[in-house]
Amino acid sequence: MTDEEVQAFYEELKAHYGETLVNFEHYPRQFATQVRLYKYYKEREANAEKVDDPGKTVVDFTQDT
Repeated sequence: MTDEEVQAFYEELKAHYGETLVNFEHYPRQFATQVRLYKYYKEREANAEKVDDPGKTVVDFTQDT
């Protein structure tokens, strides 16, 4: 990652966590955990957008045909 990419990612972290983002110099393990959780959250969010709407494939058997 370039310095600009790192800075942009850190800004995303600050926007997501707000005041609860720990200081990476004083609490490196907690910071690493927050980074992993944020990446996991973003991955899940991206994958959720790729999934088709399940309502399209639901068959309603209560209606007469």
